[in-house]
Amino acid sequence: MAHSLLKKHFLLILKTRGNKKAQSLIEYGLIIILIAVVIITVLGLLGVQVNTLYENVINSFPES
Repeated sequence: MAHSLLKKHFLLILKTRGNKKAQSLIEYGLIIILIAVVIITVLGLLGVQVNTLYENVINSFPES
């Protein structure tokens, strides 16, 4: 999904070579997409570890 979005944005950059404002907006869009991909990847990788840590803390309390 991200690959196709990057390809579409790249093609838009090529089409708007002379238009600096449009090109800047597209570049900002690419940066936002890149940041989103990084956040989703990090959350995906760390999510299991955070969940395991949370369960370990909860299980360390004595049951009432």
